[in-house]
Amino acid sequence: ISMSKNSVNMLSSTVSGTTAVTGNKISGDSFYGFTDGLHTIAIYPTNFLGQVEIQATLAENPTNSDYFNITLKNGQYATYNQQSSVDGYTFQGNFLYLRAIVTPQAGNTGTIDKILLNY
Repeated sequence: ISMSKNSVNMLSSTVSGTTAVTGNKISGDSFYGFTDGLHTIAIYPTNFLGQVEIQATLAENPTNSDYFNITLKNGQYATYNQQSSVDGYTFQGNFLYLRAIVTPQAGNTGTIDKILLNY
């Protein structure tokens, strides 16, 4: 059986304002039986001021405490200072579920339009 990889938005809607938003759990590579563990995300900000973190879990029925941070290029968070260019990250791990947490800073007037996950 051949299974193709897909791309999915980790957010249910655009994130704006100054309230932190936790995206829904998204099935990761391991959920579909892929063994390479390769995940790629693309974050689409528009003048966003704040940070984005990606978390993963190995739990089948995860609670908040089951998630752990994925280390991105320069640490655990992608930090934006009114940036509007797409930012990409690749990481590896056989995770069952992933989620994004968007934390705007005070005074944010921008948005995170979408976070695409390719697994």
